[in-house]
Amino acid sequence: MVSVPHFTKNTKDMNDKEIQESALLIQDMGGELNDREKTIMAQARNIRKIKEQPTETKYRTQYEILKPILEL
Repeated sequence: MVSVPHFTKNTKDMNDKEIQESALLIQDMGGELNDREKTIMAQARNIRKIKEQPTETKYRTQYEILKPILEL
């Protein structure tokens, strides 16, 4: 595995969008992502999946995610 340094700011000082852009670049160069980058990329994929769903499905999915919280 190729080791690619984080040549941008320390990830603690970066917002989610900056980390996502950095992670895409690191992946393109064959590098390994750290845990925070992996989490943000997974969140972005999940958000993208929900946004791409038809409206009825999107709201049902959001409700299913929030239902356990609402029942507290």
